[in-house]
Amino acid sequence: MTVIVLGCAKGAPGVSTTALALAAAWPDAIRPLVVEADAGGGDALLRFGLPDSPGLVSLAAASRRAGLSAALVREHAQVLPGGVEVVPGPAEAAQCAASLEALGPAWSETESDGEVLIVDCGRLLAPVGARTELLGAAQALVLVTAGTVESLAHTAEAAERMRPRVACLVIAVVGACSWPSHEVQAALGADGCLVLPHDARSAALLCGRPAPRRWWQPGSRHPLLDAARLLALDLRQRLPAPLPDEGTPPWEDEPMASARRGEPV
Repeated sequence: MTVIVLGCAKGAPGVSTTALALAAAWPDAIRPLVVEADAGGGDALLRFGLPDSPGLVSLAAASRRAGLSAALVREHAQVLPGGVEVVPGPAEAAQCAASLEALGPAWSETESDGEVLIVDCGRLLAPVGARTELLGAAQALVLVTAGTVESLAHTAEAAERMRPRVACLVIAVVGACSWPSHEVQAALGADGCLVLPHDARSAALLCGRPAPRRWWQPGSRHPLLDAARLLALDLRQRLPAPLPDEGTPPWEDEPMASARRGEPV
């Protein structure tokens, strides 16, 4: 199982939205699974009005008995509008942190089953316990940051600390940035750097607040999802074992589903 961890150094630059966009725009027939692993609590339950279970709590309990595989993760996921599957974390921080701690040992024994897991870890500046085990199992880490000088400075510190823990480190800059991506990549010692534009329409959809129907005009584009697809392609190219492209499954007729196919939405 390919594990891609998303996190940030400080603040809230849109890690959860980026994780969902990356899953929605993934270019292969493989449908990535998103796991909310933010010790501060998950957002999907509240954003989408999901039931408490299945989710991270039930996954942590099941992993003690059966280990961790994509099949098990999928059993504890819920499907969002557009087809993205997410394992929602509890909104309460203490309950979420306890679930992550229980899940921690299972990361080192994940099965190699060809699936892709996108793990939203939220803030990553001081990884301890279960988070350290998760990073040890990850094939790639995406640090999400704003393009301001202070955000990039905090991200540079995080990148320096995380670099020895992961084989592939990619920076995702959300919004405007005064420096070109290749300079940010070099300054932070990353393997890659991509820019994700501000896109209110796509962000609203990914956060459970779909835009009025009139926004979804034939042939219109959604820059965030387009950029997320480029990020997905970049990550896929950098992963140790390239994933096979087996065609596109018949996703639901939703804007997010269209983005997964690389079509105008």
